Amino acid sequence: MGYKATTAGAKHQEALNHLEKKLKKDPELNQEETIELAIMTLSNVLSMDFKPKDLEIGIVTKTERFKIMTEQEIEAHLTRIIERSD
Repeated sequence: MGYKATTAGAKHQEALNHLEKKLKKDPELNQEETIELAIMTLSNVLSMDFKPKDLEIGIVTKTERFKIMTEQEIEAHLTRIIERSD
């Protein structure tokens, strides 16, 4: 059995419920959508808005192996999230 997403930590169940709800609607996400879903899940579960300096995001891919996103890259995702919610 494979996983689309999972969580860990103090608010594990809340985060898992949020992910299940979102993935039920559109289970096939590209890399950008996946990053933004992760940010939105954290924001929803922790009830806070993030600034780029508040987050550290690491990405693992077949081609790049492991990469830590820059604050500018994170800011671009946060901007897209805000624009979608307006």
